[in-house]
Amino acid sequence: MLPNQELREVQYFTARVRDDPAGERRQAAYIDALASDCQKVRRIDGRFQEKTRFEGAALDAYDTALLISGDTDLRPAIASVKRLQPEKLLFAAFPPRRYSARLVQSVDAYTRIGHDKIRNAQLPHEIVTKGGITLSRPAYWS
Repeated sequence: MLPNQELREVQYFTARVRDDPAGERRQAAYIDALASDCQKVRRIDGRFQEKTRFEGAALDAYDTALLISGDTDLRPAIASVKRLQPEKLLFAAFPPRRYSARLVQSVDAYTRIGHDKIRNAQLPHEIVTKGGITLSRPAYWS
């Protein structure tokens, strides 16, 4: 982040895990931990076919967006932003083992996120929710 930039909000788009009880519990714990520890994170539950993800550009809510994804299906939304608000800067950051050459063609710049960056940006080992529940980070994340 540059000195004259301010992080106003992180939008975390997710779809709920289904048909995997252990995965559902892990996801619920992670979402609870984010809500308790990260005040600028706004979770947006959705389904894959929703197309309103970039309405912030039309509302002039940001100048620069960082998309942490390797999903090529974001290209139509990116194209809409570039068509309607060409001054908006869109950057893609690809998580480990994720990359999309087609997404690279759509954004202003891109980078790759290494495993070290992921390890250094993790939530604390334990988080206590507002309800007093202690959530522990899985050992395999360390």
